Amino acid sequence: MKDWELFETFLGKPLNDLERQMILKQVPFLVHLPDGAYAGTHTNAGGQLDVTPTLLHLLGISTANDTLLGTPLLTEHALSGKGDKLVVQRNGAFTDGTVYYMPSSDGIEANRKCWNIAENKLGSTAPCLAHSAEAASELTMSDQIITHDLIPVFKETEAAEANVAAAAGEN
Repeated sequence: MKDWELFETFLGKPLNDLERQMILKQVPFLVHLPDGAYAGTHTNAGGQLDVTPTLLHLLGISTANDTLLGTPLLTEHALSGKGDKLVVQRNGAFTDGTVYYMPSSDGIEANRKCWNIAENKLGSTAPCLAHSAEAASELTMSDQIITHDLIPVFKETEAAEANVAAAAGEN
C-alpha cells in the first residue's frame, strides 16, 4: 500500500511504521470449534507454517512421525504468550509477539527498527538483535529445504536413526 491517507482517514488517526507493518503483514486466523473450545482472541505470534500443525492438533491427529516446520498455535505453551515463537518474514523482519523488528531498507544498520509491541513505540534494538541470528538461520534453513528438496532426506534420516536406535535396543 503506497497511499495511507485514505486508510488513516478511515481509522481516524495517523499510523506509525509499526501499525502499517501490522496492517500489511498480520492476517487473522479464525477457527470455530464446537462448544466454544478455545473461544476468544489469542494474540500469540504465528505464521503460515503453523496452520497445518494447528489444524491437525485441533483434530487430534498426531504429527509425531511427520516432518513439519510449524508448531500448533493453541497448545498450553503457545498460549502462554512468553514470546518465544519467532515468526520470520522474507525481508528479514520478524516478531515474537513482544517485539517487531524491521531491518533497514537501505542496508544501513543505524536505520533498522525495533518496536515494543505492547507500548507501540520504538525502543532499543537490543531485544530484537537477540533474535536476529535465529531469524537469519531460519531463513537460510527454509531456503536450503526448498532449494535442495530436503524433506525426503529428513524422512530417510529419521528412518535410519530409528533403525539404529531399534538395533541398539535389541542388543
